[in-house]
Amino acid sequence: MMTTTAPPLSALALPGKSPVAAKVDVPNGLTSDEAARRLKTSGPNATPDMTARPLRRALSKFWSPVPWMLEAAIVLELVLGNYA
Repeated sequence: MMTTTAPPLSALALPGKSPVAAKVDVPNGLTSDEAARRLKTSGPNATPDMTARPLRRALSKFWSPVPWMLEAAIVLELVLGNYA
C-alpha cells in the first residue's frame, strides 16, 4: 500500500525563495499588510470568466464551411421554389 506525505515547506515556497524570504508565516498565513501589498502589486488572485455562453456556443456551430454550404443550398432551394 502506498502512502503519500505532504511536500516539505521549502517546496511550497516560490522557486529560489524560502517562506521566510516571502514574508509568509507558514502556520498563520500572510499578514493583512502583506496581503494588501501583494494585492496592490500583483492584483487579485482571480482568473477571468472563460465559461462558454450557450447562445454563442450554438451560433458558433453555424460558422464554418460545411454549415455555409448547407445554408447556401437551403437559400438556393428556396429561390428555385423547391419546397420539401
